[in-house]
Amino acid sequence: MIIAVDIDNTLCEPVLSSKDSQSCLKVKPYPNVIQLVRDLKNRGHTIILFTHRHSCTRKATKQWLKDNNIPSVSYTHLTLPTKA
Repeated sequence: MIIAVDIDNTLCEPVLSSKDSQSCLKVKPYPNVIQLVRDLKNRGHTIILFTHRHSCTRKATKQWLKDNNIPSVSYTHLTLPTKA
């Protein structure tokens, strides 16, 4: 099964600013949810992580995921269309 997981408010508390890399590195993880994601990955499920954080925080977000040992196959920043 492919499981997509949002980062903010799912794996961790929300960032103060979606464009602030330091904020991305300091957010508090939600250990129970992170363990669930690890368990799902260990059971053979495909984990896709996504966020609506600004793409300038990509490096900091990837570092936070690594620091918290969060497995994934894919990680992406979503860009939602703006109204015309």
